[in-house]
Amino acid sequence: MSQPTIDLNATSFRTYLRGVTHVWFRLLLLVGTLMIGLFFVLDLFVVSGDMLVRFGIYRAVAVGVFLVEFLFLSVSEPHRLSFLYAYVAGLTVTATIVVMTVELGGYASSYWVGLHLVNIGISLFMPWRALHTALIGVLVLVVYNVGNLIWGGPYDTRQLLEPLFFMSAVAVLSVLNTHIRHQRMREEFFLRSRLMRSNWQLERSQSDLRAARDALWEEMDIAKRIQTSLLPTLERVNGFQVSATMLPAKEVGGDYYDLITTNDEELWVTIGDVSGHGVESSLIMMITQTSVSTSVQRTPDITPSRVLSGVNAVLKENIARLGTKQVRDALCAALMRRQRAGRGTPSGHHPLPGGHRLDAAGAHHWHLAGDRRRRHPLPVRLRPRDRGRRYRAAVHRRGNRGPER
Repeated sequence: MSQPTIDLNATSFRTYLRGVTHVWFRLLLLVGTLMIGLFFVLDLFVVSGDMLVRFGIYRAVAVGVFLVEFLFLSVSEPHRLSFLYAYVAGLTVTATIVVMTVELGGYASSYWVGLHLVNIGISLFMPWRALHTALIGVLVLVVYNVGNLIWGGPYDTRQLLEPLFFMSAVAVLSVLNTHIRHQRMREEFFLRSRLMRSNWQLERSQSDLRAARDALWEEMDIAKRIQTSLLPTLERVNGFQVSATMLPAKEVGGDYYDLITTNDEELWVTIGDVSGHGVESSLIMMITQTSVSTSVQRTPDITPSRVLSGVNAVLKENIARLGTKQVRDALCAALMRRQRAGRGTPSGHHPLPGGHRLDAAGAHHWHLAGDRRRRHPLPVRLRPRDRGRRYRAAVHRRGNRGPER
């Protein structure tokens, strides 16, 4: 995700302001064109004859200037001198109104009220500095008074002071309005810029988090497939019909079972369980599986108790290296060897549901990677159609209500 261009400085704000000025002033030109046309209706009631025609020409010239500026702004990009268009438009309207007041008697004409619209329109639509609005106000006063003092005819002091006072008051209010809006726009710009940067940083963090989560889930899925691929898929082996399944509480777990057939045609059945869930438990269980398989394949006629003794030593050493606190002990629930004559030697099993045991006398329970152990190897003869069941402790643990399966 690329970082957006966010510059928190005065230059970037000026660039932003030029763009806003470019757009808003085009709207002001459209509104001004409409207002000039509407005020011609007033001319119809105030003047007549040749003066009405001249007033129509004055307004047409002003509208023409506005339309030309609008076309230029529509095809051009914002520029640092774009604000000069507003000066041209303001002076055009001011000159038009001053010419009309001169023809209507100078200071005695009430058409000077239209000059208020110049200051008000500028203050409402132009997002520039208050200095520009003040200059426009001064130019309006200068042009109006110069035109009427020179060409407006006789006047008295009251006629001079009234428009001077009101136009000055409107100019001051327009300057204040422009200043306040300019400050608010500046604050809004920098706050929005900071918000945009914060949003980008948040989106980047969320993107990184999603990528890390997806990578973790992908690795966990790989670990799950590795663990399940190590489980046997045999349904019939050495005369036995086998049915087995494993449903870990998490993506990977410490459950394990295996069917191992040696070169001497001995069948070893193993079921394992590691305390806890997750990656650590699955790692311990894979170590257990490797140790058991290596022991029975490399050492002919090895007994289940000797297998568990060797696995116990390997687990204690590896768990100590891992330094894990989650896996305190690993319990091999059942380890049985089926010899050629059909005899089986079980080593460790759990009670069957209902409290019954499969040949429970002298059962062998072994806590791997721990110091507690009780060994009672017991030969068991399995005949055709005999059934045996082995399962891990969590299935029947009293009081267990968690998601363990």
